[in-house]
Amino acid sequence: MVSPPGRRLAARAVAAFGLEVVMLIALGSGCTSELGPSACLEDAECPEGFFCDRERSVCRLAQDLTLDAARVDAALADRSVVDSGPMDLRASALDQLDASVLDQARADTSSTDLRSTDIRLPDSLLPDSLLPDNLLPDSAVPDAASCADLSCPPDSHCVQDPGGMRCVCDLTECADGSCRPAGSCCATSVSYGDVELMVSDDTAQQSGNFADAWDLTMCPLFISFTYDGYGLEDLYGYSYTTTVGAHAWTELGVRASGGSNFNPSNVGIWLAADYDPTASTFLPDPGLDYDDKLILQRVGGHGEADYDLPATAGKQGYHRIWFDRDGVLPLQAQYPVAVDGGTYSTGGVYEIVIELHATGANSGTAHMYVNGLEQGFETNNDVTTMDVHPMGMTWGGDMTQQQLFYSLTRGGSIVTTHQTRLLDIVASGCLRGCEGS
Repeated sequence: MVSPPGRRLAARAVAAFGLEVVMLIALGSGCTSELGPSACLEDAECPEGFFCDRERSVCRLAQDLTLDAARVDAALADRSVVDSGPMDLRASALDQLDASVLDQARADTSSTDLRSTDIRLPDSLLPDSLLPDNLLPDSAVPDAASCADLSCPPDSHCVQDPGGMRCVCDLTECADGSCRPAGSCCATSVSYGDVELMVSDDTAQQSGNFADAWDLTMCPLFISFTYDGYGLEDLYGYSYTTTVGAHAWTELGVRASGGSNFNPSNVGIWLAADYDPTASTFLPDPGLDYDDKLILQRVGGHGEADYDLPATAGKQGYHRIWFDRDGVLPLQAQYPVAVDGGTYSTGGVYEIVIELHATGANSGTAHMYVNGLEQGFETNNDVTTMDVHPMGMTWGGDMTQQQLFYSLTRGGSIVTTHQTRLLDIVASGCLRGCEGS
């Protein structure tokens, strides 16, 4: 059973300069941290540049797509993605994340399929600095006769001045009036809504980017979205050697401001979504097979061999990069790494979280989670287990100005229509130039 594509991991704890900061997946902009989408019934109730999604009764960002059909043939000529060896368990999965905050968040759910339920961090796990009542009063409270009459937000204390009692922040008082740990004033989440892409006989590529620039040197960046590849055409098959057939590739990630919205090599990192080039690969079959391939990419045309975190000797294959859209055999379902709805029976719909950290002004690390599951290496010849995880990738580019981009590109001798959907795109991090304190 495939759950609605809009559901996702709604929060994840990240470390920023030794401080635990929670990036909430919510609607927000500027230098403040919003704790949820703005409710609405009509467009007039939403901020400028947003519209009311009446089906969900929330405001969403209005985004025009940019069409770009140039450079496609030349770029595709270099896109000979390295295929995996036989030790790649293409529908494998670790049975649970080792991230403690996600373990606690899903403790009340009995299913290992994280996409079957919304994951929300309870208030008890949120840093006090991001709780909604953590705004300091604008001025003294004259009605309070003593500090006992004044309830101050967490991480602040009451003092008496000539105008009455007032609360004083023990940490950093941000520009929005909140009291937060030092360096976290600019942490925010921005919802970019949905992007639906289509290429056909008159459009070889559809691509675009969002204007916001994110500064990873200030805090980590998390990108979450749902990838829906149900509209990809698999009827004709495809050969990377001869380019005979029909195929398509989807990308969503970040690149330095001014970079390309397709294969921005050496200046960004992105999800590269591919699928098995065998004709009619998406047809139902009884056992484990190769359908969708989801990897991180830092250079256009490169494959999973670029995964270099952690440094691992004797790599024999890669886990959690290939996924099966339908069911598997009963014995395969019993593998410790198999997850119903996570690694198989996905229906071509995947919840993606990309976690990005800066390690320098022009260097960073990236990890990707698919349906709440880590990717990893195989080292001991047992394809039913995952030996080294999570695996990730180093990458380069200007870490102070990274923009989200997306693209769908078709290739091959047969021209046909392909469609993909990138739903509920949310970025959580620090916007460039934000002066939060």
